[in-house]
Amino acid sequence: MASLFTEGKFQAFDADGNPLASGKLYSYAAGTLTPLATYTTQAGNVANANPVILDSAGRASVWLGESTYRVILKTAADVTIYDVDNIEGDLSGDGASAIGYTPPGTGAVARTVESKLGESISIKDFGAACNGSTDDSAAIALAVTYCKTLQSPTLIVGPGDVYIGNTTATFDVPDGTRLVFSGRILSTASGKSAVVIGKDSANTSFVRIDGFQAVRSTNDTSGGSVGVELLNLIAATGDIKACYGFNTGIKAHGNGYGFAYNTITLGAIRDNQTNIRLAATAGAGNGYCNENTFIGGTFNHSSGYPSVATVNIQIDDYTSVLNNNVFIRPSLEDNNALAVAAVINGENNFLLWPRLERSVDQATYEIQFTVDSLRCGVIGNGFGLSQSNFDDLGSTNEWESTEGTRVQRGTPDTSGKGVIRARSTNTSSARVLLIEDASGTETATIRGDGRVTVPTVQSYRVAGGSTSYANDAAAAVGGVEVGGFYRNGSVVQVRVA
Repeated sequence: MASLFTEGKFQAFDADGNPLASGKLYSYAAGTLTPLATYTTQAGNVANANPVILDSAGRASVWLGESTYRVILKTAADVTIYDVDNIEGDLSGDGASAIGYTPPGTGAVARTVESKLGESISIKDFGAACNGSTDDSAAIALAVTYCKTLQSPTLIVGPGDVYIGNTTATFDVPDGTRLVFSGRILSTASGKSAVVIGKDSANTSFVRIDGFQAVRSTNDTSGGSVGVELLNLIAATGDIKACYGFNTGIKAHGNGYGFAYNTITLGAIRDNQTNIRLAATAGAGNGYCNENTFIGGTFNHSSGYPSVATVNIQIDDYTSVLNNNVFIRPSLEDNNALAVAAVINGENNFLLWPRLERSVDQATYEIQFTVDSLRCGVIGNGFGLSQSNFDDLGSTNEWESTEGTRVQRGTPDTSGKGVIRARSTNTSSARVLLIEDASGTETATIRGDGRVTVPTVQSYRVAGGSTSYANDAAAAVGGVEVGGFYRNGSVVQVRVA
């Protein structure tokens, strides 16, 4: 197929602006004087004479072929009007590989449009409709297969809603891949994951996940579906904007390898029976899930959700392989009377400044530390947290609430060690601990030099109760430690020796 040299018929003019009657248009291959034909029609099957002789109005039908031309225009007396090189002809047969692209900016290097467009891949390149009803799972698989031939590719999923039905869309992409989700994943998954990012056979590093959303058509309370399984990812980043309707919304999972050192920002994770679950394959060396940071997230179940037990955040119970995971400012707002805010197992797993709020029976809406939790906790007396919201069956866990703080440590009875160790670096006589009454009045202090001050003693407890000891030696026999209080008649003394 040919293309017009100019819009409509070609027309030329002389130096005075008059039509170039009987002018001559010579055509050559670009950069040469090798004649190259032009054509009388778009079909490109009838060649013009070379030169083309213009009519009395300076016009002619001139179509260029699939080549690059040099064109010289002359008068009827062969006086040159102009000489123009590198005129592109019809490039439809060569596509984007034959179209040049010059980037803006100093030092930019020219390349082809094909090269520019190849910076990202779209599932639409492989036939995806992205209309919310046509099954796009085959197109996803083809796009992912192509991505595996590239280094650090960008794959666009969408734009538009991507329907995958009851299939698993697996993004087992290379290290450094950027996944851009510009529409929702629509799934009917039952007993399987709707989406898997990662692979069973090895860790995948430095994946970037942008804008992921997954929706199941109906709430799954028994089918074992998973919205998105983040599998064996290392140092991944990104955001999961929404995930709802599945049995488990997000499953962050180390299986045979690890899910570790990832930073994921969370959006609306709701109406999944378990909204997010951190897991690892059981058994030593079979998988791990640790050192991950989850930022934000609104976790809840709507008032119309089925009346079944639900969990917003669950960390599984393999202590040695699920550790040092942190949720920063999660909002655990729920409407289900059977909901549990969080079930925490493992070691050194923490929630930081959570919001805890349930529309029904707030007092029994719990953060549960199981018997398999070790040194886990809640830092920050977040909104709605009271002591009744904690069920702590673990070992040396700690938490803060609006009603108080619990600190537990495995501290030995050894000089220089204590559950809390405090001092003033200003002066030893400074108050290290200051106690106030409800009005803010100082009622007792402990100073760095060991002095205990109780300005107004209302009641106190001394070793031995009502037993009176004549001196330190007698108090020692009675079990009073050095520094402890004991009664000597009507006087309270401190044992010093």
